Amino acid sequence: MEVVQEHVSAGCNRVVGALDWGRNDLVAYAAHSLVVLYDAEAAKVLATMVGHTDRVNCVDSLPIADGIVGTSGAIASGAADNHVIVWLSHSNDPDKPWSIAAKLQGHTGAIIALSHVLVGNTLVLISSAEDQQVLVWECKLESHQDDSKPYSQWNLQQKLEMGNGLQHCLAVTQLPDQPGWLLLALGGVDCIIRLLLAAPGGDFKQVCCLAGHADWVRSLAFTHLPPSQTDPNPGLGHVLLASASQDKYLRVWRIQPQATTRQRSASSQEAPTDSSVAQDIARYAPKPQFSTPKGQYTAFLEALLVGHEDWVHSVQWQPPQPPHSPPQDPQPAQPLCLLSTSMDRTMMLWRPDSATGLWMSEESVGDAGANNLGYFTGCFSPDGSSIMAHGYTGALHLWRRPGHRLASCTSIIIINRGRGRAGCQDMPWEGIMAQWWTCAGAWMAAA
Repeated sequence: MEVVQEHVSAGCNRVVGALDWGRNDLVAYAAHSLVVLYDAEAAKVLATMVGHTDRVNCVDSLPIADGIVGTSGAIASGAADNHVIVWLSHSNDPDKPWSIAAKLQGHTGAIIALSHVLVGNTLVLISSAEDQQVLVWECKLESHQDDSKPYSQWNLQQKLEMGNGLQHCLAVTQLPDQPGWLLLALGGVDCIIRLLLAAPGGDFKQVCCLAGHADWVRSLAFTHLPPSQTDPNPGLGHVLLASASQDKYLRVWRIQPQATTRQRSASSQEAPTDSSVAQDIARYAPKPQFSTPKGQYTAFLEALLVGHEDWVHSVQWQPPQPPHSPPQDPQPAQPLCLLSTSMDRTMMLWRPDSATGLWMSEESVGDAGANNLGYFTGCFSPDGSSIMAHGYTGALHLWRRPGHRLASCTSIIIINRGRGRAGCQDMPWEGIMAQWWTCAGAWMAAA
């Protein structure tokens, strides 16, 4: 007798960070102790990867560096078994397309957040866990001449002790025009966002804190401003940091180079004398600062986004898009579009108004009138034409739009793949319809 797998259905775990849409156009999400690969275009589960022994809490799609052959994708996952697993695809082995490249052991508590940044040929992966520690891992991505696999050699570079402050989320990026200088943001249960700076080859050190949220910080995301939207400070660009909190608000923080003495003098001469009270307050309010050899940076609140009616769980910037015409600058264009996901069963798209610069809610999608809880994680497709979230029932909710700009989501597709989020309890055979019935530990049955 031959048994053929016809269909796989698995619900996404009810945790923030359990869903990611990678550059290879594959959706990775956590389903109990599995990592599931999903093709949104074909609406089909492609693979279920077994390696963790407890619930997977976060997944992160990793980049593929130049010179790595025979590999089409890499994924990192963190679970309640205290381990981070790096998965690697093998495009030249159809019988075993994905395998474990490395298992990172160093935490003594459940992994709750992952973030990465590629610095040249070095991949930096940062993990946060319930043991109140943040670990910094590094892997050299080079063309391997020997039998060793890529993404298999990892070194623990630093261990950050956070005391009693559990860090729910983190994000890391390079400072613009300063190769190797890394900026790490941490957010947790103390409602404070910590900024840590690392010199090339050095350790992260805390440089300042951003205060303002009134409840736990649940998600952080960095983006770099396009060159046309930065002030003419020589050689240094701006960074935007978006934060989501359980206080129902989102905040956009700007990290920019501080103007030189000559630039400040010229700006004061050109500024009108009858400035408003708000401008005076913004001008003289204390701003956190930190320095690099190229200059001094200032961090301040750019915008407070109000619109959600319940906890805001996740935030993500729209990915950079390749230009439609041959550009003079080969760098991809970064759209200033922000996606937020909330427990109020909505996702919102935010953009700054071109005339005033004020951030506005451009579009809201979700389950109006639903009687279940809301969304946990939201993400963009690689081309920015689709958004996806996973909800309380374990289903994946997808909104699509032809073209490259999400402005008014008219085509709504809901993919219900949530049939069970715990171990299978029973599996009887139904002879008349020639199908199996499964019963999972989450009060759900499936055929």
